[in-house]
Amino acid sequence: MSLPQHLRVIGSRRVFQHFLPPIGNPFPSSEFSLVKPGQAGPTMENFPDDDLLTIVVNPDECEIDGLTSLRGVVWLWFLEPVFQQDKTRTSAAPRLAKAAEEPSTRRRNYLERVLANRGLSIVVSDSDSYEYCVRQGYDARLSPPPVSDGVAGFSATEEVTIQVLTRHEQTEYTRRFLDLLPSQVTHAEADFLFETQSPKIPSHWVVPQETVTSCFPYEAAIAVVAGQTLITNALHPRWGLEAGLDYLEYSTPEELRRIVDHINRYPRSTQLMSWRGRLKSHSFLASVVYRRMLPISL
Repeated sequence: MSLPQHLRVIGSRRVFQHFLPPIGNPFPSSEFSLVKPGQAGPTMENFPDDDLLTIVVNPDECEIDGLTSLRGVVWLWFLEPVFQQDKTRTSAAPRLAKAAEEPSTRRRNYLERVLANRGLSIVVSDSDSYEYCVRQGYDARLSPPPVSDGVAGFSATEEVTIQVLTRHEQTEYTRRFLDLLPSQVTHAEADFLFETQSPKIPSHWVVPQETVTSCFPYEAAIAVVAGQTLITNALHPRWGLEAGLDYLEYSTPEELRRIVDHINRYPRSTQLMSWRGRLKSHSFLASVVYRRMLPISL
C-alpha cells in the first residue's frame, strides 16, 4: 500500500484544523475543510478522490449520505466515547450518567447505519470504544488525537491568564463547575481562539468536560503541545500524562475554584508542571501520530 499523496481533514469546528501535519511529513499536501452540520451531503459529494486519505472528525455530526458519498480511503475519527465498559465511575450520579450515555448510544447506532452502507475505518480515543469496535468486526484503530506540530510554537500572552475553553453551548454538567469561578477567569470558544495561524494563547487553560463520563478533550491535547498549564477533569485515557505532575485535575466545582484561587495568588507556581506536560506531548504531534498509524513502512 502506497502513501496517500494528500490528506483532507473534515470537521465541524475550526479547532480541528490542527489535525493537519506539517507539509511533507508524512503527506506531500494536506487541507482542512470546515463542514457544518446539515451541509455534509451537498459539500462532500463534490470532493475529489485522487490518491487521498480523508479523515472526518466526530463524524456523527455529519449526515450519513454525506459520508457515504466520500471516495477514496476514509477514516471516521471519534474523539468522544462510542462505548463505556466501566459504569462505576458514574453510578453515584445516575441522572448525569444517563445524560452521558445517551450520546454514546447515538454514536453506536450511527456507526451501524453508516457501515451498513459502506465499509469505512474507525479511529477512537479510548480502549473501551476500541474493544467494542473490534467485537463488532469493524476496522478499528486506537490513537491519541493529532495536534499540528506548529502549535508548539504558539506564543502565550505576556501576563498570566486563566481562560476557560468551551464549545459554543455549555452543558448542565459543565455549568456546575464554571458558575463558581471568579470574574477574572475569562471564557473563550476554542474555535475563535484558534482562528488565526499564530494566536496569543492563555497561560492556564481550564478545559471542562461536557458530561460525567471521563474523556480526553481535544483542547487538552492542544494545551500540553502548546506548553501551557492544563486544568481539567479526570482524563480517560491519559496518554501518558500524570495528574498533579503534568496537569492539574479537579473533581468538584469547589476544587476547581480552589485551584484557580491558588494560581491567582501564586501565578508562577505551575511553570514546572506545564514544562513537564510539554515534554510528554510528543505522542500528540500530528507528524508522529500519522506515521504510527499508516500501515506502511516509510
